[in-house]
Amino acid sequence: MGNIKSIIAAAALLGMSGVVAAGPMTWEDSHSPAEDIYMSGSFFGAKDTYSWTFDITNDGFNLGSDSVTSYGITLDLRDDSNSFFDFWEFAFFDQPGLAGDRTFEVNTGDEEIGFSLAGLISMNLDGMLNVALTATSGDFYFKGATLVADGISKDVPEPGTLALLGLGLAGLGAARRRQKS
Repeated sequence: MGNIKSIIAAAALLGMSGVVAAGPMTWEDSHSPAEDIYMSGSFFGAKDTYSWTFDITNDGFNLGSDSVTSYGITLDLRDDSNSFFDFWEFAFFDQPGLAGDRTFEVNTGDEEIGFSLAGLISMNLDGMLNVALTATSGDFYFKGATLVADGISKDVPEPGTLALLGLGLAGLGAARRRQKS
C-alpha cells in the first residue's frame, strides 16, 4: 500500500512538472525616428517611402513558447498644412501579405491600421514585423508608430526548477530503496 502511494505521489509530481501555464499577454513596440520624417508624393511622379521593423522580443515575447493572436498599428502622422491641396494627401501602408495593406487620406492625428495574416505569421516566427509607409500624393510628416500585439504567453519552467524536481525524485527513489533493504 505504501509503494502505491509513493508511486502516485511521484507520478503527480512528474505530471505537474509538465504543465505549462498559459495566460493572455500584450506586447508593445514603438518606432520614433530621431526627427520627424518629411514625406512627399505625387500621383504622376516620385514617392517618398520610409521602412522600419517592429520587434516585440524586446518587450518579453519568447520565440517558440509565446504566440501572437492579433495586433494593431497606430501611425502618428501630421499634415504640413501649408498648401491649398491639403485634401489630396494620401499615404500607402505596406505590411507582409496583401490583406493588411491600406491606402488612406492623411489627416492631422493618428491612423489605425489593422493586421494581416502574413504579418501575424511573421510575428509568431521571429517576433518581428517589417513595414513601409509611402506618400502617394501630397506631403506630410511621419512622427512615429506603435505596434500593440495581443496573444498568449506560456510560462516554461526554468532549468533550476527542473533540476530541483529531479533531485526530489531522486530522493524519493533513494528513500524507497532504503525502505526495501
